[in-house]
Amino acid sequence: MQSALEHTWSQIQAELRRAVTDSTYHLWLAPLRARAIEGDALLVGAPEEIRTWVADRFARVLQTCSAAVLGEATTVTIVPLEAPLSATPGAPPTRAPAGAVAFAAATPAGRPADVFNPKYTFDQFVIGDGNRLAHAAALAVAELPGQAYNPLFLYGPPGLGKTHLLHAIANYVHEYGDGLSVRYTTLEAFTDEFVGALKSSSIEVFKRRYRDTDILLIDDVQFLERKVKVEEEFFHTFNALYETGSQLVVTCDRMPRDMNDLAERLRERFESGLVADLRPPDLATRMTILRKRVQYDGITLDDPDAIVPIAERVTTNVRALQAR
Repeated sequence: MQSALEHTWSQIQAELRRAVTDSTYHLWLAPLRARAIEGDALLVGAPEEIRTWVADRFARVLQTCSAAVLGEATTVTIVPLEAPLSATPGAPPTRAPAGAVAFAAATPAGRPADVFNPKYTFDQFVIGDGNRLAHAAALAVAELPGQAYNPLFLYGPPGLGKTHLLHAIANYVHEYGDGLSVRYTTLEAFTDEFVGALKSSSIEVFKRRYRDTDILLIDDVQFLERKVKVEEEFFHTFNALYETGSQLVVTCDRMPRDMNDLAERLRERFESGLVADLRPPDLATRMTILRKRVQYDGITLDDPDAIVPIAERVTTNVRALQAR
């Protein structure tokens, strides 16, 4: 017969299953076990190898799901799976068990989420021979931020889907990321904010904005070249994110080694993860892009072949193709 604790935990597990994807649940949350309920505190045991990661990345979803079963006053503490708890059964511990990580409902949710283009999702991204690796890598990063490819460097000419993939990552994490924070910006906006922070003596606020995030997505890093102070700040931002296990994804119009005016140490950082290119789509892929856009926009075509001349004429820029 299930104990009261086991029954409560099975209810919380059911909430967790509904809140995250199957792969996320089985990989990170299924190994967890309820250790005790002491007052309003739920102690959840996690294997040592994932304990810190679970506490950092899944605090919000664990808190929400536990509160749904036990009430809003519930707090959750992640403890080692086998660590002794309190000396007296049922009594609240006078101090947290060694290695425990606590979080409560009163914890601020953080900054408002950035706004991402709802059209730019993985479902709407048309895969072809020229972008298959970039798509697969971006999806892997969205599913396992900081674990799959870090950093992920996407490069290719304008209009081939690099920005689409950045927003797809953001939209996916927003939907399935268990409260992970995502920040998207362009290098131009990053530069403007940095310069503004220097002028207003608010550089620490700027640093927290870009370093206190789980996933940072930056478009058009080619504009880092010949911006010495911005490059220095970006380098330190990169290091701060990497050291804390946060994910960095950047796009560029060329490979890292072709950014001749960029400091070698930053080129090396970009090349330390996965570098994936996007190439112009072939005719079959362009036709699929147009059909998908017609379907998405709810357009009725009297002649289905009307898209053929467009696909034949626009050969190198997916953005221009989608705008037709």
